[in-house]
Amino acid sequence: MSYSYNDLLNAIITSRQSHPATIDESLSHYGVFSEKCSMTPLLWIQYAQDSRLIDAELAKEIIQLGLEEFPGCVFLWLYYLDCTKDWAVWEQAMQNIKGLQGSFMIEIYRLAIKCFPSKAEELFIERATMLSVGNETIVDEIETVVGDSKKTNGNGIISKEVLMQAVDEGRRFASQHMIKLNNLEEDLVAAMTNEGIYGQSTIELHDFVKNNDGDGSSGNEMTYDWESVLKALGGISGSFLMGMGMMQSASAFISYEQQIFKHITFLKRQMKTPQSDQTENLNVGNLVKLYHGLIVPVYERAVAECPTVELVWEKYLKHLSYILHDSETESADRIWALVKLKSVASRAVNNCPYSVNLFTKKLQAVMEEVEAGRKVLEPDDLMNIVTEAIEAGFLPDKNSELKMYLAACRIVKQRILDLVSQSTSSIAYDQPERIDKDSKKKRKRGEDVELKRYTEPLDSDIEQEVQDLITDLREMWNATDTFLRKKCSNWTEGRQLLFTEIAETEAYICHPLFANDVNGDEIIKLFEKLVRVHLPPHPNSWRSYIQYIIGKAFVRIDPKGTNNIITETPGMHVAKFRFIRNLYQRAFASLRNANKNEKYTNVNDGYEVAVNLMCQENIQFETKFGSDTSLITASKLAAKRVSQQTNVTEHISSEGLIDISNNSSAKRKFEEADNVEYTDEDKTDSEVHSLKKLKSDETVQNNIEKETEYVQEINEKNSASPNVTNKDEKKRGPNIWPIKSKAEHKVKVGNLEYPAHPFTIHISNLSQKTQDMDLYDVFKSKCGAIVHARIFREKEHGNRQNDSDLPKSKGMALVQFEERTSVEEALKLSNEFGLHEKLIKISRSHQPAVAVVPPGCHRIKAKGEGKSTKRNLKRKTRRENKNEEEVNKELKTSGGGRADEINKEIATPLTTKSVLAFRPRNVKSKASKK
Repeated sequence: MSYSYNDLLNAIITSRQSHPATIDESLSHYGVFSEKCSMTPLLWIQYAQDSRLIDAELAKEIIQLGLEEFPGCVFLWLYYLDCTKDWAVWEQAMQNIKGLQGSFMIEIYRLAIKCFPSKAEELFIERATMLSVGNETIVDEIETVVGDSKKTNGNGIISKEVLMQAVDEGRRFASQHMIKLNNLEEDLVAAMTNEGIYGQSTIELHDFVKNNDGDGSSGNEMTYDWESVLKALGGISGSFLMGMGMMQSASAFISYEQQIFKHITFLKRQMKTPQSDQTENLNVGNLVKLYHGLIVPVYERAVAECPTVELVWEKYLKHLSYILHDSETESADRIWALVKLKSVASRAVNNCPYSVNLFTKKLQAVMEEVEAGRKVLEPDDLMNIVTEAIEAGFLPDKNSELKMYLAACRIVKQRILDLVSQSTSSIAYDQPERIDKDSKKKRKRGEDVELKRYTEPLDSDIEQEVQDLITDLREMWNATDTFLRKKCSNWTEGRQLLFTEIAETEAYICHPLFANDVNGDEIIKLFEKLVRVHLPPHPNSWRSYIQYIIGKAFVRIDPKGTNNIITETPGMHVAKFRFIRNLYQRAFASLRNANKNEKYTNVNDGYEVAVNLMCQENIQFETKFGSDTSLITASKLAAKRVSQQTNVTEHISSEGLIDISNNSSAKRKFEEADNVEYTDEDKTDSEVHSLKKLKSDETVQNNIEKETEYVQEINEKNSASPNVTNKDEKKRGPNIWPIKSKAEHKVKVGNLEYPAHPFTIHISNLSQKTQDMDLYDVFKSKCGAIVHARIFREKEHGNRQNDSDLPKSKGMALVQFEERTSVEEALKLSNEFGLHEKLIKISRSHQPAVAVVPPGCHRIKAKGEGKSTKRNLKRKTRRENKNEEEVNKELKTSGGGRADEINKEIATPLTTKSVLAFRPRNVKSKASKK
């Protein structure tokens, strides 16, 4: 169940700001917060401080829960030590934070010295040894605490001089070996300061001590005024210890750990040098242990500051896994690392519930417990983790949910292999082993026994456990399939991934271990289901199917009833090559180009790479096991299926497979297919049909190549001189429909796809006020010359009163340019500017703005001389007759003085009216205005 972190936090802040009588309500909000998500260190302290108003023991229990979540937070241990003032708490704290640097570490030593005065000398020496910075005032503090008198620490009496000498030695040790940590601490402080989460420099805790005179070692009285401390740090509304550390701080912590690990490697290399003596090796060994003990506290501090950064948790879990599998790790430390690994994995998914990788690490932690013999693998435990991840509601997509199911299934698969390997070999299942042990060297003693173990059956208990796990694994597959059908019924790509896992696991693990089906017909059905569950299937599905058939041995049971298995017969062995050839042909027939199936790119990466690999494998297969005819067929299939950007001949020849253009044998076969005359007497029907098909395919290929060259030549001429017209341009019209070639872009209309027109764009979301000329003016200035612009309008019913009464616009339009580049420029303007207060959307169009435009006419002709309809011709004739009648009448009334002038005017064309004939729809003529 998902939640809102800010809402939960605001509920706590609001309740705390209300009247103190509502403290119970505030505590209830803390409880709800801790149940739904992981609380930050400062929230745990505030929770304990608020509960302390009711019960001091309740505050201790709450802070213990906080320390279970963040055991590397010095500030939490400081508060807990102030609450309890217990030496056992101090020892527990040093197991988790010993060696860390910073002002809070100095303060926790000061608090321990104040709470445990009998241990003061021991604490002073330890502080001087572990802290490289912060011991400048240690001499003055010793003077204040110890004075001139002798103190008894339980082991004897230590004088002040002996104590000062031990402290000086500790400070020299720290300056020599711990100064490197000081440099790393400075880089870390800088990163945390940049992100605004470093609070140790903002306050000095000794300024908030309540009573400097008392020893503070008795009662429940707190040494510090924690309300004032929390207020000075900003409280839960601030950023200190509120889980706001991001990648900059996380990277600094990871660098901190890596530098420590490099120094450990350097020290170990020093111990192996022949010049080093035993005493020096002992000292270096102690340093190695000291630095080794620092890595886990550094990671714990990192997750306390950056709990929501996935990378920090991954590195932490990786380090714990390293400790677990390191050969130098002692058995007690191995058990500690195993328990720690499980705990950290659970904390990681609580803080980063969106991470598939961390949930997978939690599944692997279960497997680590099983391999260590601490529990028996129960698939239900794995499925509970998967359900927890999905029901939390933070996984980003359905692909992540499927990954969780598949990760759980792979854990069970690994356990099956591990059990079989333990029962039959001394080598782990994930280790390499030579197959030719006896060929090059003499067999070692005991190796013969090892080889015999491979042929022995499994132990009955292990065999039963393996069979149970296989049954559980199949149930998990069914549960995954049911989940996909219910939640993602249309996501066939996800089911394809699942069936790939099922088919390969059944083929290579489950079926060989316990095979009831000798010929593996059930496996073939699984692979057939795999290549049919999603259309078109991914090339890797076909490749997995083909690889299985290549390695499969077709056997049969003796039909005489003896139940003896007969090995593969010669006929079946040769038939296997035909099976494989048929699978390749089916694969190529079902594939599509990757640019036509963009949904593959979201789930299955490398579609084109897989197609190319399958082409190469097909040609390799035919080169080794096929004839020249089958090789030519495979080469042609590869040529058709390789991506458009890569020349198939160059691609294949670059891999060292076959180059048809340069291979003399293949070239000769092509020439024979063209030149030799075939008759029924010489060849069979199938051979004649095959050769005719090869010849027709080559002819089609040659035509396509010639057409492509011709299109490139025309485009080069158009780009060099846009105004040049040739015969083909006159027939087709300029930039209307180009010579047909494979379209670069597609336009989807409903369930169908059409090739995009290379010169036209589709505009939507237009205002009713927008006119054709508006589009013309805007796009001409921004994108280039325009052939035509047209707005889609409703059908006209009845006669219009005038030209301004246009039908209602549909809010869509087409604009056709003279150049292809103008279309690309226009597409960049989509959702970038508006017309008449509406933001317009631009996309490609599959139809032109105008059907045919005469050569040279690259202007808008929405109405006027460009249209030769019968109605326009009649109107034109009536206007001319009317003008002649008016002229004749004027001649009769005025006489002949004006006859020559009027005849001259009649003979002169009305150029002004001809120009206005090109007016847009919304522009009126002068005559209509009058």
